[in-house]
Amino acid sequence: MNSIPWNPVTGMAALSASLPLLNWAWGMIAGNTQRKASDLLSIALIGGSFLLSLWVFIQVADGAVFQSSGSWVQVGTAQSGLELRWGLRIDFLAAAMLAMISGIATLVHFFSGEYLEKDPAFGRYASYLGFFCSAMMWLVLADNLLLIFFCWELVGLASYLLIGFWRTKEAASRASQKAFLVNRIGDAGFLVGILILISFTGTLTLDELPAQLALIPSGWQIAAALCLFVGAAGKSAQFPLQGWLPDAMEGPTPVSSLIHAATMVAAGVYLLARIAFLIPAEAGAVIALVGAITAFMGAISAMTQWDIKRVLAYSTISQLGYMVMAIGVGARDMALLHLFTHAFFKCALFLSAGAVIHAVHSQDMREMGGLRKRLPKVFWAYLPPMLALSGLPLFSGFLSKDGILLGATMWAMDGEAIRWLVPIIGFATAGLTAWYMGRHAWLIFFAKASTSGQAIQRPGIRMWLPLALLALLCVWLPFGLHPLTAETSWLVAGWGTSASESSSLHLPLAVLSIFVSLTGLALAYRMRKRFQRTGATEGIFHRLSYRHFFWDWWYEKVIAVAFLRIGHFFQWIDRKLIDGGIHTFAWLVVHPGKTPSLSSMASAIDDRLIDGFVNALAQSVSGLGRRLRRLHTGQVQWSLGMALVMLGVILLLSWLAA
Repeated sequence: MNSIPWNPVTGMAALSASLPLLNWAWGMIAGNTQRKASDLLSIALIGGSFLLSLWVFIQVADGAVFQSSGSWVQVGTAQSGLELRWGLRIDFLAAAMLAMISGIATLVHFFSGEYLEKDPAFGRYASYLGFFCSAMMWLVLADNLLLIFFCWELVGLASYLLIGFWRTKEAASRASQKAFLVNRIGDAGFLVGILILISFTGTLTLDELPAQLALIPSGWQIAAALCLFVGAAGKSAQFPLQGWLPDAMEGPTPVSSLIHAATMVAAGVYLLARIAFLIPAEAGAVIALVGAITAFMGAISAMTQWDIKRVLAYSTISQLGYMVMAIGVGARDMALLHLFTHAFFKCALFLSAGAVIHAVHSQDMREMGGLRKRLPKVFWAYLPPMLALSGLPLFSGFLSKDGILLGATMWAMDGEAIRWLVPIIGFATAGLTAWYMGRHAWLIFFAKASTSGQAIQRPGIRMWLPLALLALLCVWLPFGLHPLTAETSWLVAGWGTSASESSSLHLPLAVLSIFVSLTGLALAYRMRKRFQRTGATEGIFHRLSYRHFFWDWWYEKVIAVAFLRIGHFFQWIDRKLIDGGIHTFAWLVVHPGKTPSLSSMASAIDDRLIDGFVNALAQSVSGLGRRLRRLHTGQVQWSLGMALVMLGVILLLSWLAA
């Protein structure tokens, strides 16, 4: 295969992805001694990366594709061996992802300067952030699965460093280890999928794989698709590998914003979108069902949280479930649109939470309340992304969520009755999303003030300016002209218009979606007075008033009890089954006591069999050498005599043989 030389577009894209690495290199040299220089340099480098990415995006906006590639590793001969290649593919999707990642990262870097202004390790933080962004940008530029996997691992390493940034905090250290280990499970599946594909097709290049699918037996194609999905499930926190994401909140809030908006969790959905051609119908059904279950579990779990960031973390799990569900039902374009809209409104929500935490020095929403008047800039910046996540019209989240629900409904209509579980769960999750976000907003900004007697630290321009810009990107207009449909979205047009958008079902399903979201907000408003003393699904035994007897009975005895028990069941699954399984496996590998562990048995095999054989062979050779050494005295006469004797023996044997 011939190499494709560099061209200006691939060169600029590579430079855009590499600039943040200079920040990492500077951090390794300067450490934490040059805080101001690290701050300014990090903003300048990521800002330069964003400007370059915009230029790259303009070059491919008309549908052009630019590529560069070359040989990476050659195994065997050129005729019969295997060649592994590196390559960049800059198309509309890659360029849009590059611009989105670098743009959000620029705002996060700008926000971080004030949020971590008193942190003595800011230089290390800035260097880790640069490494994280660069790894993710290289991932979206890669044209083959092997290079994607290489960058995939770098993204995992960077997330481990950033989640555990506060090294002296035990919870942060444990959270980073959990994220790293759970993702290794997913990465093992990713690697197996790669091996299946290369064993049948001999290539991992995304442009070449579609033409080689006929070489893969149907069973093995399903296995490859599901193995790659396991990798995506690890990164994008899908059931049952979702438990690491809420714990990742132990890192700094700007890191949480970047992880949940544009980097780590986006990698899994991006991978599934890139390999959508590889996913057969059977694997798609599994992926859709897992995504729906994850969306529902995340929404239920978000309703029972008190931590301002953990609510948003479970919300991210739920929204990622929507994206994965869309990939499974064949609505790839809507999944990608939701990936973009979610990036902006979730980044805005996390940075708003960071501004609140910075002001009140607490993450417990029961210790907040009444901040609408005390932090007016934060409140008005929080409102558009909150409404976008709730799925209300005129905001970006409605466009993509409505498209996903429409695609899921049309998919269910074309198959067995069991498929209807997916859209039903999708609509139910939409209502729950509006409900828990209404609770979130009420506890922080509207409830009875818990901070009225204490001074708060108002955010400066470096905190509220990114919030204002992100809030503007949460309305529908930046994504399309029509406020109620994604059909006119320029992003959807860039990677292929959805067939589902032309369906006659669009209007009734949009009305149903709006009704469900408004119902969720209404339930949140109805329960607003109970939120401060109980959770949304807790405190179900309070005294009922006669005036609201029927409503309270229905809520108390049916809805609240059901949600409370379901939420506790999901948390039990996470703690007992998923974490318990990991802990059990870890105990089997390493545990103290007389019972041998897997590691002790492996060590015994290594010491007694492998090392024992090598040591025995070495001792035998050494003993033979000691015996042969006696034949050599160091005297010339003796050596000459022995040589003549050996010569005589050889001549005698030759004569006898003749």
